[in-house]
Amino acid sequence: MGELIKEIKVIDNQRTKREEILVLTESMIHYLEDNGKVIFQKKLDIEPMAIHTFNIEDKNYANNKLINIMYMISSHQDHILVYKGTNLAWVLK
Repeated sequence: MGELIKEIKVIDNQRTKREEILVLTESMIHYLEDNGKVIFQKKLDIEPMAIHTFNIEDKNYANNKLINIMYMISSHQDHILVYKGTNLAWVLK
């Protein structure tokens, strides 16, 4: 990963019926298949502290073959960022 890993989450993806791995590092999120293949990577503009993940149960979202995971990241700057796939959906300051 090239950076200090802060947290690792194993996610049971309901759409693909496989386990996937979300890795939070000092400045990035890495989302991997269970065999290590990269699904996506996202550079963060904040210094993350912790992450919480959950699957999206919306069948329309899953049928469009979009990434069906949401995650919340807390930061040292007192922010909570909510992402839907790779897109920032909401910020709390």
